[in-house]
Amino acid sequence: IIDTEAAATITIDDDIAGDDIVNAAEAAGDVTITGTVGGDAKPGDTVTLTVNGNSTDYTGTVKADGTYSINVPGSELVADADSTIVASVSGTDEAGNPFTATTEASGDNKDGGYEVDTDISKPTIDLVASSDSGDSDTDNLTNDKTPTFSLGNIDDDVVAAGIVVLKDGVALEGTLTEEQDGTWSFTPSADLADGTYDLSVKVTDDAGNSATSTELE
Repeated sequence: IIDTEAAATITIDDDIAGDDIVNAAEAAGDVTITGTVGGDAKPGDTVTLTVNGNSTDYTGTVKADGTYSINVPGSELVADADSTIVASVSGTDEAGNPFTATTEASGDNKDGGYEVDTDISKPTIDLVASSDSGDSDTDNLTNDKTPTFSLGNIDDDVVAAGIVVLKDGVALEGTLTEEQDGTWSFTPSADLADGTYDLSVKVTDDAGNSATSTELE
């Protein structure tokens, strides 16, 4: 048998960073890039990833099941202006013919492409003027047992928000509401006893970024 040619394939899996979005936490750590090889590529062959046009490549080997898994610094993915990952596999076939197969995934090619979202605004929380019954409607004093608090600086892509209300270190429950106009408010679910309360709000966007407000005291 005469065999003078070798051929291989390589792919990059979708859902880089779990959702094709690199968030702030992922940018600060490693992101695992996975994929599959085929053709003459076999376990033990070398897979190389190039990110951000970097002179430093990230390498791994093909596993027994024909897949690969290589960690890449999230900061490199963020720094890459065109969000492009180049993957290649190289080796030799059973006849000793060398091969290299390459694929590319970018922001314009959603087969393995990714986006970057590392920004989220710091939210605010304030006692609404109608509930602030002190000498000033901005002094955060009230005789309302179930006062309403407004949340501000909430980004459009926020998908979850939570309130922490503490009195003497004990958390209290309440209802957080998003209005049709996009504003958010919070009202305690039960009458509050006299005393001093510390309130803060934590929001999370659809990329998984989170931010917490300064406490309202």
